[in-house]
Amino acid sequence: MQKGHVIIDLRDPISFSAGHIPGAYSIGAGSSVSTWASWVVPYDAPILLVAPDEEKADSAVRALSRVGLDEVRGCLKGGMESWLEAGYPVRSLRVVSPADLNRNMHNGNVDILDVRNDEEWHEGHISNSIHVMAGQLLDNLSSVPKDADQLAVVCGSGYRSTIASSILEREGFENLVNVAGGIGAWKRSGLPLTQNGRG
Repeated sequence: MQKGHVIIDLRDPISFSAGHIPGAYSIGAGSSVSTWASWVVPYDAPILLVAPDEEKADSAVRALSRVGLDEVRGCLKGGMESWLEAGYPVRSLRVVSPADLNRNMHNGNVDILDVRNDEEWHEGHISNSIHVMAGQLLDNLSSVPKDADQLAVVCGSGYRSTIASSILEREGFENLVNVAGGIGAWKRSGLPLTQNGRG
């Protein structure tokens, strides 16, 4: 792979977590692709795509072009399956359930990063979590601890936390876990939220 390229993985969060190209950004295909890409991708960087199908790749190219990200140089032929078949390096992102995260919080050195927006945060968040909106993460990496045994990333449903996790992985953070289902799943599990704490 040529130096300086940025990889955008357009697959869903579950597929990305199961296995992705090291250093790729997870920005699932859909209406938010251009918004998230404009926050994290340098405008002069050549872009390569990993897509679930040709239609989503074409749609993403058009969306990226509308926000000035028109340096898309290509899409991985054969998708992620071809990368795996070729035996190239792969990273995975561990996914943890709200119940497991709750147990881990009481048993070890766990930091929680909440990447939702301010309004969502103030409505209720996991006690002692750190708040940095996903779109502002690259400018606030110093606020995110690198020494935790586990850094759990959470959003509302799992989409933004996967994006944030991919940003952190690309920036050298280790021991990342993505909270499955986000705060929505946390609440459905009957687990507590607070309106006080870090942020």
